[in-house]
Amino acid sequence: MNRTLLLVVCDFLLLSLLALANFEQSGKPVVGEREGAQASEEIDLESDDAMIDLLASALSAEQEAQLALEEKLAQAEQNLSKVEENQSSLSKDLQEKEERLSQQEQELAEREALLAEARAQAEQIAKERATAETEAEAARAERDRLSAEAAAAQNEANELARTVETLSAQTATRDDELEQRSRELARLQASLAEREKRLREAELVAARSESERQRLAGEVQAAEREKRLLSTTLESARETIDTERREKEQLRQQTASLTEGVSRLAEASTEITEEVRNLRPKTSNEIYQSVNANRISISFEGARAGLFGENDFTGTVDTIITEIDGRAFAWVLIEQTPFADPERRKFINRLDAYLEINGSRFRIPQMGVLEQDNRLLFLPLAATILEGRGVETFKSSDDPFRFEDVVVIDLPESRFGESGFQIDTRNPGELEIDRRVFSALFGEFSPSPGDLAFTRTGAFLGIVTAPGKAWMASEVKTAQKINFGEKFSRALIEGLPE
Repeated sequence: MNRTLLLVVCDFLLLSLLALANFEQSGKPVVGEREGAQASEEIDLESDDAMIDLLASALSAEQEAQLALEEKLAQAEQNLSKVEENQSSLSKDLQEKEERLSQQEQELAEREALLAEARAQAEQIAKERATAETEAEAARAERDRLSAEAAAAQNEANELARTVETLSAQTATRDDELEQRSRELARLQASLAEREKRLREAELVAARSESERQRLAGEVQAAEREKRLLSTTLESARETIDTERREKEQLRQQTASLTEGVSRLAEASTEITEEVRNLRPKTSNEIYQSVNANRISISFEGARAGLFGENDFTGTVDTIITEIDGRAFAWVLIEQTPFADPERRKFINRLDAYLEINGSRFRIPQMGVLEQDNRLLFLPLAATILEGRGVETFKSSDDPFRFEDVVVIDLPESRFGESGFQIDTRNPGELEIDRRVFSALFGEFSPSPGDLAFTRTGAFLGIVTAPGKAWMASEVKTAQKINFGEKFSRALIEGLPE
């Protein structure tokens, strides 16, 4: 139960109890039962009305408070959603910072390892210096002891010398004793010389110990300087790493931007070069020279049945390699093959075909008949056959109607010239070519079937299939296939046009 409502109920009960209570005081008259009952009812009614008003106002206040709380709750939920979004973003940032901090901590650990190693070296040098000082102190003590012994020996020698002098003054009977004393004196002098030698050695050891102590002290100072330098270098390295990381990030962004710009520039340059090449028209001589220098040949070798056995025959057709939709093809017209005469091709018993490219010869296992115009045979060529052969491939034109004239080349007769052309509206796949071709070298001549047609930019346009007609290069579709060699069959050529 709500606290405000509970307080209101408690107040209501308290007022009810007060209204029902009968407070009799001395000196005041006691009212009768009827009058008391009437007064009690009036008080009860008044108390009920007041209590109802009070409860209504409390209920209204409670409702307003609940509405306010609901608004605050909605606002709090919106704030919570924003806080969660901010927390997600902060989590990502924190993860990236933790990765960078991990790398920095690794580098700092390496630096601290170097510093610890330098400290260990300094401690080792300090220990060696303490050892050297201890040895030097022992050498000095030894030197003092030897000095004392040398002084005592000197005193003893002096005393013996005085004794010898005293004994010399005595009688000659004591020569033996004097000789013995002399030997003792010599021994003592030799001992004194030995002790002096040891004293000099001790002094040399002390000098070397002092020099070693000074050297170790210098090394300790150098180690201390190196330690301070390493600490300074470590702090500088941390700052340098942060700076280099920022610079690398900037360089990476700049490099990515430059790479993208260079790629776009290269693409634009390639497109511009290709467009310029397509826009620049070539002369008829240039186109013919290019076609003539890249001609290939397809040879046919077979035998026909005759009255007295088989008759061998051969034939060769000059052509070029074209590229249509990214695929390489070689073309011949049926009129240029052993299938030109419908009557004679019925007697062909065997037939082989060969492709000759710059002195290399390949057996042709199969050729296709073009679906758009069955007067044309085509040979698909793999890229491995063309690699390293030094033969140019003539691509089909992307814009065949940019120029109003076409260059027609007759490879067998080595003739070429210019002619007008237009689209065949009844058959969009064919072109209508003027029956007369003008050539500055050969005068006028009529295009014959098998002649090659090129645009003024040198792109492959099509092949003349009949007087005034030419197939325009487009998607290559296969109507049927003709096998050569052991798989040759006359049944495969029955559907060829007559």
